[in-house]
Amino acid sequence: MPEALPLHGRLVRLEPMSPAHAPGLLRAASEDRSTYGYTYVPADVAAIDRYIEKAQLDAQSHLAVTYTVIRARDGQIAGTSLWGSKNHRCWSGGVRGVAGMMRG
Repeated sequence: MPEALPLHGRLVRLEPMSPAHAPGLLRAASEDRSTYGYTYVPADVAAIDRYIEKAQLDAQSHLAVTYTVIRARDGQIAGTSLWGSKNHRCWSGGVRGVAGMMRG
């Protein structure tokens, strides 16, 4: 995989996930969880920390890059986006979707 670089668009900014994103990811994951039935979304601080650690290991191994999605209009974290091999399996034996957790 190529090096992960921040990506900037009109509506969102994608930044390679880092521990600095943990508080915002927890806030995003703590909103209405009714739409999270088809993908894993960490629900507490420990789970967010494991999620970020796994993302960093995947990036170091060149298997996948997980981005934190940040809304351009207010700078709030809206969720995550995973980019990697279609064969890459991660997180509790499942495949994390491209829009793992996303809030408008």
